[in-house]
Amino acid sequence: MIAKALAEMLPVQIAESDRFIEKSVVFQPTATGLQSSLMQLDPALGVDEAWKTLPALDWANQVGRAKGSAEVLAVGAGGEPLLALGRYGGRVGALMVGTTWRWQLGGREDPPGAYFKRFWRQLVLHLTGQASRNLWVTTGDKRYSLVDLASGRRKVQVTVGVTDSQNRPVTDARCDLTLTGPGGQGTAVSLAPSGETFAATLRPTEAGEYELRLIVHRAGAALGEATTRFVVYEPYTEWEQPLADPAAANEVARPSGGRLLSSGELGDVLKDLAARDVGEMVTVPRTVGLWDNRYILAVFAAALAAEWLLRKRWGLV
Repeated sequence: MIAKALAEMLPVQIAESDRFIEKSVVFQPTATGLQSSLMQLDPALGVDEAWKTLPALDWANQVGRAKGSAEVLAVGAGGEPLLALGRYGGRVGALMVGTTWRWQLGGREDPPGAYFKRFWRQLVLHLTGQASRNLWVTTGDKRYSLVDLASGRRKVQVTVGVTDSQNRPVTDARCDLTLTGPGGQGTAVSLAPSGETFAATLRPTEAGEYELRLIVHRAGAALGEATTRFVVYEPYTEWEQPLADPAAANEVARPSGGRLLSSGELGDVLKDLAARDVGEMVTVPRTVGLWDNRYILAVFAAALAAEWLLRKRWGLV
């Protein structure tokens, strides 16, 4: 059922007989791809020439033809679809290649890996409907544990991006970012340049829903605004960490002079306890009630049974 539902969503036809194309695959933009802003890697060099500088990939998924109004933006040497876009309620895409990390290592762009990052950013922004706005603000995740944030194990990493009409990164824009917490009070967030984007690190101290609002200006003119939200939740520790924590157990035992033992050491511990000399005996008086003595109770029950049997024998019952 899952495979069937996925097949309906994809912009290309798939079948059980489809296999891997296990040979070197060259990613070539189609005529439609050459006109798409998603495939723009370096406007100064040109779409086709920029893609020619990237190395071939190791393999691809074999699929059928594109569906209906779907657009194929890239194909292989044999014309097989490698990147297709379509709509299924929202925007959907199918990328049929693997090992795209080779583009980050083997291209001739400056700085290295710029084409790889630009392609993936543009693909994600297109599928999420943000590419047309030319500016965005994102966080690494949408949910964060308050315990993880307080301990420093995790941080809210914010990324802000601005591009021009040709999808070229804009780094001279003024980006005003405001964080609004559960109390409704807004706080300005300082951004620092990070390559082709801007970045910030947040450390919320309260559980609740947070909103980040970005307003961008360039050359005195407003370019637009974007928002995103994330949630900080207070976890139930027993559900978050159901397994025993040996380190914590050892910390609890240490102040009293104890130590953490594994199940395999239990036998040795019992032998050690049995071999120890008891230097001082302590007598603890214990009061036992009459009916707590099983022997008395047994005698009383036997007497009742004998009395009943005698009465039965003498016809008294």
